[in-house]
Amino acid sequence: MPKSNDAPSHVMAQFMPPRTEVIVCTYNGARFVEEQLETIFAQSEPPNLVSIYDDQSSDNTVALVQQMIATRASTEVSTRVHVNRSNLGYAANFSNGIAEARGDLLFLCDQDDRWHVDKIRVSLNLLQTSGADMVFSDGLLIDAEGRALVAGSVLSSYGLRETEINNFSREPVRYLVRRNYVNGAAMVIRREAAQAALPVPAGMPHDYWLAVCCALHGGVAASTDLLYEYRQHGGNIIGAGLHRWHHQWLGIWRRPQPPRLRELDILAEFVPRIKGIPAATEFEEKLQWLQACVAQKGGLVRLSAILISALRGYYRRFGVPYAFARDLIAILRTPI
Repeated sequence: MPKSNDAPSHVMAQFMPPRTEVIVCTYNGARFVEEQLETIFAQSEPPNLVSIYDDQSSDNTVALVQQMIATRASTEVSTRVHVNRSNLGYAANFSNGIAEARGDLLFLCDQDDRWHVDKIRVSLNLLQTSGADMVFSDGLLIDAEGRALVAGSVLSSYGLRETEINNFSREPVRYLVRRNYVNGAAMVIRREAAQAALPVPAGMPHDYWLAVCCALHGGVAASTDLLYEYRQHGGNIIGAGLHRWHHQWLGIWRRPQPPRLRELDILAEFVPRIKGIPAATEFEEKLQWLQACVAQKGGLVRLSAILISALRGYYRRFGVPYAFARDLIAILRTPI
């Protein structure tokens, strides 16, 4: 007979640490994937599970991954490799990985970055301290050869200052309504929150959608800790935007409207999914603002909307850097 002080299994489960899982998505990543995986396996607090989802690579990414797993066999870290039957695309591959996730706390991982040795340990502490559904950290920018870039940190390149990072958890919607500050490689998210957010709206970055959903429900916290290295090599699906100022303005003059139309498309896709949530009204207001200043037919009508929006402070409230300049230049380059 069991001893009277033996605890039932459901009680024991309360004291077991949450299982951590790293979801690595790969596609033609042979150049960097081994270095990325090395930094995962070398964590001071190793993950319980590393799941690799390959999106039909045409190079030897899968062979390199399997060879590395075979030589780095560990009793601490379980691994599994899945190759998609067809190419899903970047966001859909991560969505598939999240849908299939087994861990309680999920780390999303690109194929070409590097993690600092304490990334998992520090991220878990931050998540526990904040009580949020998601925590994301800052990171360093490196080039293709792994050398530090002088541009500073990832979040500073996005225009987020230290005081704003520290205040992020208090008003995450206020920040996210302007733009996405959350790099998927920087986050840890509770599985329940991630899976509840699926499916990701078409054409929307998965990390932005996950951040929006967490901001509207269980909360998002940010950290100034530099926990990973975000590699900029020209082949990034989404990079940090480190163009020199004259290149930036030349790009704005040549193509002022496409980035603004992309903003509009993303908002139009996901706002109906969050309609009715009280905290989501700011996203609805931004959608209406973009429709007036970006999509409205008739140059004079749109120009009027742009100027009125500027006077009312909508560009400061909703606009990404250069948004006002883009909208004005688009008007100048379009016959009225």
